[in-house]
Amino acid sequence: MAKELKVTPKNFSSLYLNYGPARFTCIRSCHSLMKGYFIHHPIKIYAYTIFEHFYLGLKKNHPGSIGCIIDTNRRDIGLQAMNSKGKAIGNFQTVQINEDLINKLDDYDVIMGNGINKIKDMDGFLSIQKKCLYPFSLKSKFLMKNHYTKKPLKNIPRIIYPYSPI
Repeated sequence: MAKELKVTPKNFSSLYLNYGPARFTCIRSCHSLMKGYFIHHPIKIYAYTIFEHFYLGLKKNHPGSIGCIIDTNRRDIGLQAMNSKGKAIGNFQTVQINEDLINKLDDYDVIMGNGINKIKDMDGFLSIQKKCLYPFSLKSKFLMKNHYTKKPLKNIPRIIYPYSPI
């Protein structure tokens, strides 16, 4: 396809890269493709975690704490606490989907992420529903937001390995 479109590494001035956490096969494939295609062409790399990517989808900055929940495609949810500037606080954790999760999410001022879709049918969801803000899915255009800036990297960052199962 690159030959058909006559796309070369010189056509790019920068790349946006999600470095995790995510499914290992998917993220590893993307990193390998980038390394192989741009091995002899220096390029600016803007690297984001999946949580930062969701943060960029917010329509504006929000004061207070943010809980970003992601669907792990299992029977649990990935949870990352963030500050009002989109920076991770503490470690990423996986949490079972039950009422304890709802109680934990109630501690946040704002909740975002695709994990909302997985918990919205729970009985306790109504108690946190007003805290849930879009985005519920990722879009490339989020990376172009002005309210969050990153310095470019010269090297591809190490992958944050996927969430560990409960």
